[in-house]
Amino acid sequence: MRPMMDQAVRDWRNAFDVWKTNYALPDDAIGVFAINLRFYVDDIQTIVVEAITGGGDDKKCDVLYIDKERKIAVIAQCYVSRKSRPAAPSDKAADLNGALIWLLSTDLDRLPDALQGRADELRAAINGGEIKQFYIWYVHNLPCSKNVKDELLTVETTARAALDSYPSGLVRISTSSLRRSVTSNSNASTCRQNGP
Repeated sequence: MRPMMDQAVRDWRNAFDVWKTNYALPDDAIGVFAINLRFYVDDIQTIVVEAITGGGDDKKCDVLYIDKERKIAVIAQCYVSRKSRPAAPSDKAADLNGALIWLLSTDLDRLPDALQGRADELRAAINGGEIKQFYIWYVHNLPCSKNVKDELLTVETTARAALDSYPSGLVRISTSSLRRSVTSNSNASTCRQNGP
């Protein structure tokens, strides 16, 4: 079993590295790569431009993907390690709490210009009943840990509290720590996942 898993990790890393190089993408593109594996999006270049929010003042939100046709939203914190480590850093999972507060609860005029429009679009979609599934992902290239799982439980609580303040409030929440593609059918291995 172990050699198969090692090969799956190499295959995933190679596919991501080629994809990242071909499109000249930043490390945060690992989040869009995961979105593509999960949802099979058509126009990946447009998704990259629209969804990657990471950068200087991203308020801990590296990727924000809104798909009104599928009625989903994905908020992701991304981390790509250049060296082997025993586990993904849990503080990056905890950063998702801040991202949720900024995107869902903070006055729009307090958000950085680059996030204002995206946060407004997300809030309008939630209020309009156009989002039924809310994915909150910590996407990385390292093993998961109990600390990451624990942080994601807190993130889920933060998300529920924030979404309960919206009149439509009927949004399912799914938190996950995604670390790699295993097979074409399983899409990604998860440290923790709620919902479907």
